[in-house]
Amino acid sequence: MKTVLCFGDSNTWGAGVFTGTIPRHPYRYRWTTVLQHALSRIHGDGGYRVIDNGVSGRTVATDSPTHGDALNGLKNISSVIYAHYPIDTLVIMLGTNDVTDQYGLSPKQITAHMMQLITRAMYWHTVQNPTFDTVGAIPRIILVCPVYIQDTTMPCIEDQTAMQQKSRALYPLYKSLAQNMGVQFVDSNAVVVACEPDGMHWDIDNHKKFGEYLAPFIAGSA
Repeated sequence: MKTVLCFGDSNTWGAGVFTGTIPRHPYRYRWTTVLQHALSRIHGDGGYRVIDNGVSGRTVATDSPTHGDALNGLKNISSVIYAHYPIDTLVIMLGTNDVTDQYGLSPKQITAHMMQLITRAMYWHTVQNPTFDTVGAIPRIILVCPVYIQDTTMPCIEDQTAMQQKSRALYPLYKSLAQNMGVQFVDSNAVVVACEPDGMHWDIDNHKKFGEYLAPFIAGSA
């Protein structure tokens, strides 16, 4: 059985659209579950195990002003890999929280952080792997460009225009990074549009679309 680890933020966690609170979609509707079912149709039950490791508010590599390093992807990736080792495919979809004004990061800074995150993931799955092998296997890594930010009513957002521009600027930077690091690149915007009124999260239909879209990339048929 091949293990697929999905490492992301609230859109991997399965957050619904913000309406004063952020609800979580039922398990069966999240894109990670849709992905599991789609892979089962392609390769049969038992071919793949999809692990959802989404955390609402997670950044690529920056501590949260309210939650400290609990939401810092760079500081968490090592223990997550250790928990699920060995991993065949690592799907990383982060960057949405990083473009918000509370972090003050440029798209280039976010991309530099992503390079650190991917590098650390490779290191902790190979050189520093938990089985004490001299060098473990390198997982296949898929870097997903997060969905573009739309108009939002989220209370933490002050400059919507700058945030939206930064979210769109990640696409070419992430794509170039993936090419330079030898990892696969997938654009969620090919099938997903963030929903009103919060402009960041996905409804159930978008979760279904993305899970189905990603499956052939995982299975190697896209």
